[in-house]
Amino acid sequence: MNKKDFIFYKKWFYTYADSFLTSDKDFNYHIILKKEHSQRVSEEIVLLGNFLGLDTGDLILAELIGLYHDLGRFQQYASFHTFFDQKSRDHAKLGRKIVVEKNIFADLNIKERNIILSCISLHNKLSLNTVRDSRELFFVRLLRDADKLDIWRVLIDHYLAENKNRNPVLLDLPDDSYISDKVVKAFHQQKLVKKEHIKTVNDFIILNISWVFDLNFTYTAQEVIKRNYINTLTELLPPSEQTRTISEIATLYLEEFNMQQV
Repeated sequence: MNKKDFIFYKKWFYTYADSFLTSDKDFNYHIILKKEHSQRVSEEIVLLGNFLGLDTGDLILAELIGLYHDLGRFQQYASFHTFFDQKSRDHAKLGRKIVVEKNIFADLNIKERNIILSCISLHNKLSLNTVRDSRELFFVRLLRDADKLDIWRVLIDHYLAENKNRNPVLLDLPDDSYISDKVVKAFHQQKLVKKEHIKTVNDFIILNISWVFDLNFTYTAQEVIKRNYINTLTELLPPSEQTRTISEIATLYLEEFNMQQV
């Protein structure tokens, strides 16, 4: 893939995203939120790719993947007025379906198309055990790390909003002090928290923190530490010994991950 290809596909993406805009400012806020997130993920993935020394062609492919990974979010919100997959549709599957039906990447070679489809399909999955192609797996991991870096930022901004009102469209969860036992158990086992175990906003925050157990590259772990994501998220939880332990587990994991990758 070359820069000319990318410019064409970038224009297609923004035209598609903007086609969902309406006269409703509240509705548009959520469309713009996802459009801007997609742009930032494409920027994050290039920074990560540069750190890893990717060549120009792979950097362009990575940037495109970052831009298109959440393509299904626009139709999801337009149809269901929520970004919560469990109460609507799996946005990754929906994004892949849109790409295939519209035949967006028909001019690319089959290997590049397969990488893009795999990344869109798998960027939100709990496990990548089904991926057999090493190059596809690399780009999926690249995307998942870049995606997390910006989702953490988006969610923290949301949690810390001045009015303290957490948008139910983003979370669609009760905001009380309850924390589910299954969520805590998974976290202590250093596993990704499963979405189906989420009952409250606090559960979701712990799920956010559990993403550290799914990082793939040293650069990403270093950025998580540098941006103070874990401390900021744990400070949003009710003060308790449980919260302190969650913070310690996540911090220690990041430190050990960095040491293992050196």
